[in-house]
Amino acid sequence: MRTFFRLYMRALTLIGAIYPMQHAMPALVEAPPVPSPTERNFFEADQAASTYGEIYRGAGICMVVLGALIVLCAVAPLALESDHASVRWWGLGEVALMVTVIAILVWLKHRNIRGLWVSARLQAEQGRYGELASKIDALESSLAAQQDGNQPAQSLARELQSTLASQIAYNQSKHSHYEQIESGASLVGAVIFGLAFLAAVTHLLVHWPWLLFFTAVGPMLAGALHGINGFLRLSDLSDGHRETAQRLSQLQDQFNRLAALDIAPGRLLNLGRDVYAVLVTRDVKWQHMAQSLNPKLG
Repeated sequence: MRTFFRLYMRALTLIGAIYPMQHAMPALVEAPPVPSPTERNFFEADQAASTYGEIYRGAGICMVVLGALIVLCAVAPLALESDHASVRWWGLGEVALMVTVIAILVWLKHRNIRGLWVSARLQAEQGRYGELASKIDALESSLAAQQDGNQPAQSLARELQSTLASQIAYNQSKHSHYEQIESGASLVGAVIFGLAFLAAVTHLLVHWPWLLFFTAVGPMLAGALHGINGFLRLSDLSDGHRETAQRLSQLQDQFNRLAALDIAPGRLLNLGRDVYAVLVTRDVKWQHMAQSLNPKLG
């Protein structure tokens, strides 16, 4: 299932890269900065989250594809004008596919893959900017105790600069990736539906039974592709990463302007809180989105 998910995403990404995007972000041509040692410490959690996410979403894709194959098994005997023995085999295949769908759903529930995915992803994402939180707390404590805040302020400024650069690049990259997948899926869906329409027009002129594969299965496959992308919430993910990147870019511009004027510790603290709030809000929204990905029968 994990391999199936990767193949699906890579195929649509390649197609989407050819298909022109409507809202490409110019900043994507910039290479992302080298991750800090703190970020590298959380790569293991990030890898675990990616693995669980690929398994869970791959299982959802498998269920949609198996559903399309079930319809294919139901249509094939009529389209191929199969004899009684062949119809029986098609029926057995249909039942086997239904049992497989149920087995995947039971396995996901039993192993709590979604819970493991959400937990690992939140841990990894919080680790990316965990150092920022500690620097904010250090400056806040220093100012509350009326101590010299220059040193913790300088430390927070360096961390803010690094976090803003890395998180902007990360969110821009994710936005571009998901948008390419959406574009690829739209192109593939349009091609499939076009073939089905051509077969339907042809079927008006010649009554070849095998044309049912295109007229019946074609729209169903296009609908299945749309259902897969709806399950993955690609549009929501793309919009969320774009909005996060834009908001962080605004805060980065504000930081650069204040840094040029020798920013005061108090204003730097407020800016750090704003950046941290944007990152936490993104994680909360992602968690709600992930919890809504719930494969089920019907």
